[in-house]
Amino acid sequence: MSIKKVRPVQFVVAMLSAATLLAGGSAVASGTPDNPGGHPVPWRAKTPVVSVDVTAEGGFQMPKVLHAGYVTFRFTTPENVFHAIQGFSLNPGATLDMAKNDIDMALSGIEGQTVPGMQGLYRDITEIGGAVTSTYGAQEVTIPLTAGTYYFVDIYDIDSPPIVPRYHEVKVVGAFLYSPLPTYTATIDATMSAEDPRFQGVPETFPHDGTFLNIVTGDEMHETVFRPVSDGITDDDITAYYDAVMSGGPRPPKPFTGLQAGLQSISPGRWAIVHLDLKPGRYAVVCYVPSDEDGMPHTFMGMHNVLTLT
Repeated sequence: MSIKKVRPVQFVVAMLSAATLLAGGSAVASGTPDNPGGHPVPWRAKTPVVSVDVTAEGGFQMPKVLHAGYVTFRFTTPENVFHAIQGFSLNPGATLDMAKNDIDMALSGIEGQTVPGMQGLYRDITEIGGAVTSTYGAQEVTIPLTAGTYYFVDIYDIDSPPIVPRYHEVKVVGAFLYSPLPTYTATIDATMSAEDPRFQGVPETFPHDGTFLNIVTGDEMHETVFRPVSDGITDDDITAYYDAVMSGGPRPPKPFTGLQAGLQSISPGRWAIVHLDLKPGRYAVVCYVPSDEDGMPHTFMGMHNVLTLT
């Protein structure tokens, strides 16, 4: 694993602006990215909630237009399959066809395609998050959306031919409106480093219906998803299992007992506030985003933390 740049948390917090990161903070932010002049900014009393129900047959729906500001997406599904709604915007010079090709290659699992696919994603798109769904309850993700065009797709579609992936375009318009953010009780830094590949800030216990701020202070895209594990499983057990998978040798018992749920991938420098609604029990926080250097999923490289949801 190569050494990745990791920016101090304080730097990222400053870049995201005080009004952005302090839940229920001031309506006026001086010199923020959305208000560089420090002038009084528009304010709305409530953060809008967009409900997104996902099925294999029907897909999901998104609004055609949203106003710029903080938006909470509330993801639900009746199906116990892997639905993962990913949102992104295009970087300058990129097209949607380029992004689709990058995503297909990155998720192909084919040697020789994953790495160039991931490198294309870093070049062509900015990932803003989304959610891996759960039948237990809604996963809510609050993110800032500045004016522009965004796209959302269910990774299930990409992994399930002959389904043609259904990409939804959302236009975000107007001046950025500030509004109260959800209160959170933990901050998780989804960042790998050579010194410590694990997530930073993951508590040993956390409410099964708790809320956390997720940030990325490094230079890689990461997701923060919770996958149930058997009682007694430790991070060492997960490492041993992944090592056996990679070596092709005899495998210990599989540590995982079900599908993951939580936050889909976000790009470096972005943030999301995530409200969970999961069954209490033991979980591993994992990131399956492939490396842009060798294609290995980050969790295979040590990016996993075991905790208890109470």
